[in-house]
Amino acid sequence: AAERMSYPVTLDERLLPEGVSFVEPPQFLRIKLERSVQRFVFIRPIVSGSPDTGFRRGRVTVQPDRVVIRGAEEKIRAVRELTAGPIDISGAQATFTRPFFLKEPPGVDVVGGPEVQLTVQVLRQEEEADRQMETALSLRNVPAGLTAVVSPLSVRILVQGELEAIGDLE
Repeated sequence: AAERMSYPVTLDERLLPEGVSFVEPPQFLRIKLERSVQRFVFIRPIVSGSPDTGFRRGRVTVQPDRVVIRGAEEKIRAVRELTAGPIDISGAQATFTRPFFLKEPPGVDVVGGPEVQLTVQVLRQEEEADRQMETALSLRNVPAGLTAVVSPLSVRILVQGELEAIGDLE
């Protein structure tokens, strides 16, 4: 719970140049003290633009992919994720990595600093493949006491991506 207190203000005119004085200084200062908390949040990269003709954007990664944030409990509770970017990939013809500073909301600090590395994979179009697959369905987090019946038992999906990664799918 936040604790609000009022404190008297003492201004030292000796810190001012000669001939200068405070006009109507505040008598009291209200300060709100809140419990400080910290937690992990994920980082979402923001990418704009398109690679050069004949290329496509591949995987976009951030290192680290999550950070610890610290601040007043009310402020930290409001943060769902932090963003890195935007990074413009217009005309890119190769994979690249750039440093970025996370956008810290007011009153929120990133433990260890806000700098991250954002990597954008840029691939030639011919390094891309499509593959149709059939996969069995499985359910997670079915509430206790309930039974789920799935129909159909499997679905046909189309995946697209890097030729090498597509080949690794089972």
